[in-house]
Amino acid sequence: MRAEVRDFFNKYFDDYIIENPLMATFIGIHKYNHLYPNYLLDSEIEKSKQFDMKYLSETKNLKKKVKDKLSKQDLHFLNLLQSRLEDNIEGYKYPFYLLPLDHFDNIIIDYIDIASGKSYFPLKTKKDFQNLITKTKYFLVFCDTIICRMREGLSKKITWSKLIMTRCLNQFKDV
Repeated sequence: MRAEVRDFFNKYFDDYIIENPLMATFIGIHKYNHLYPNYLLDSEIEKSKQFDMKYLSETKNLKKKVKDKLSKQDLHFLNLLQSRLEDNIEGYKYPFYLLPLDHFDNIIIDYIDIASGKSYFPLKTKKDFQNLITKTKYFLVFCDTIICRMREGLSKKITWSKLIMTRCLNQFKDV
């Protein structure tokens, strides 16, 4: 991989895990284990959008700058990132934040898994448990935000069907 491309992806990765601490924990980077992002807040949505726009611009600029010197693999990786960033940016046009959970993406079930100690979140040391306590405080605020966003969705008639939400609720029976 060309040095400029490698450096670009390293910087993107470093910035990405700061923006996505759950992903960092999932891949074994435990520096952010105490954080739980409230990505349903307007400020966080805007921050994510700015992040995606910044890296889309940087991806396009890098492709132009080293266009003739890119290997097929480097070009493929840059095109893939560009496509994903463009998809993300397109998604900001729609109020998906008003549909914060469903039976395929039930963040509450995910959190129960995290807090169980049987998932990717380590619960072995005193620090691990302190991180879980801090993360839980953030998660409880996030749950309040879920409720607010779902109520906002109801007021705008943007909701999942009763069937979808019944399936979501049924997931709690197995916990």
